[in-house]
Amino acid sequence: MSQFIESINYQGGKPELLDLHQQRVNRTFAHFYPQAHIHDLGKLLPEIPDCNQHKCRVLYDESEVYVEFIVYHRPTIQSLRLVEGDEIDYTYKYVDRSALSTLFEKRGEADDIIIVKDGMLTDSYFANLAFYDGNRWLTPETPLLSGIRRTQLINEKILHPTKISVSDLRRFQKVSLINAMNDLSKLEINVDGIISN
Repeated sequence: MSQFIESINYQGGKPELLDLHQQRVNRTFAHFYPQAHIHDLGKLLPEIPDCNQHKCRVLYDESEVYVEFIVYHRPTIQSLRLVEGDEIDYTYKYVDRSALSTLFEKRGEADDIIIVKDGMLTDSYFANLAFYDGNRWLTPETPLLSGIRRTQLINEKILHPTKISVSDLRRFQKVSLINAMNDLSKLEINVDGIISN
């Protein structure tokens, strides 16, 4: 059974940010399978004729790869609940998200969660976070998983990593949920939509 996953955005029938996805696969292999031959995403992934936005899921382990395509539908996010997750570790993009799912079940009426670890904001259930203070976009310095979109936006100096605590939330106007499928401002809510209890 596959242990790891890459979720790759397909636009116009082609994969996006493939070099950053490959770098993450390389890091995963270096840590877990240092003697194995690394999967080459560029050789594994086809172009597809459909120009709609698709999520390409690449499930893999040391020797096997499974690729599937799903037409992507952006979720509606209007509220986020702060949830404590001091023990959680999601440094690598595992297929098994049960620890995250346990936290997600605590969202109540909210659409998603913001995971708080040791008093600091980290990620939502499915995305990294970017907070706008009226001047700049800032992102938590220590996310649970350093995502592909987050890396791209930091490299482009659009997003700036910093420590963000729960008490810092009042400094911000809005939050954007970012991941491979969602660029900055595609999924965005006012910080008033963040529930703290």
